[in-house]
Amino acid sequence: ARLSDAEAIIIPEAVQGAFGPSLVPVGGESPHRGSHPGLSRRMETFFAAFWGQAVPIRHPQLWRTKGEVLKRLEQNGVHDGWATRRSCSRDQRHLRTERHTLLQCGICSGCILRRLAVFASGLHESADTYLWSNLKAGSMDEMLCGDALQKTSANDYDIAVHAILAMEELALQADRAVLSGESRNTLIDAFGTEPKKLEEASRELARLLCTHKKEWRAFVAELGPQSWINQQIAMI
Repeated sequence: ARLSDAEAIIIPEAVQGAFGPSLVPVGGESPHRGSHPGLSRRMETFFAAFWGQAVPIRHPQLWRTKGEVLKRLEQNGVHDGWATRRSCSRDQRHLRTERHTLLQCGICSGCILRRLAVFASGLHESADTYLWSNLKAGSMDEMLCGDALQKTSANDYDIAVHAILAMEELALQADRAVLSGESRNTLIDAFGTEPKKLEEASRELARLLCTHKKEWRAFVAELGPQSWINQQIAMI
């Protein structure tokens, strides 16, 4: 950005990816700040001190769910090619089928969020995009596509469980007071302590958590009560 004299650095992440890992940390881990605006704020300060030149880092999709972002792309006629983009965090070498095509796993955090967003936006993608393709199935092995060359390992199961519980826990955040605990900390981290900014961010986060909950509830309802995903949610 500096070498090209860019006006800004754009982070296109939606609210679930930007704030979700911070609001719903895994186990005893420290909150994740990968595309968190709090990290952007610190990086702007660092770059300005290091180079003597500030490059603004902007989050234009921060106050939208990923489903809303995808729907907005469609409404503006700029969604061509979205289905070819990769969301999966898994190594392709661990996803084996007879087709030898570039698959996405379908059950990691990135894939679950993608599938939720596709459902919420009203768009569709081919079921053979994913190794674990049938989310309505009652077990993870039954979820595997027909030409899969592997069974579900303990690691696969662990990745899927964490992905489902993270989405569910983020939905449950909508029922809690936003300006308390980790929610308050993450907003202060992102926007500072100026009361007006903090109040505005609080309202936006509350609205987006409610939207995520609505999208997630509709998504899992579509899968049916006997689905493996709903079995995991029922155990919370």
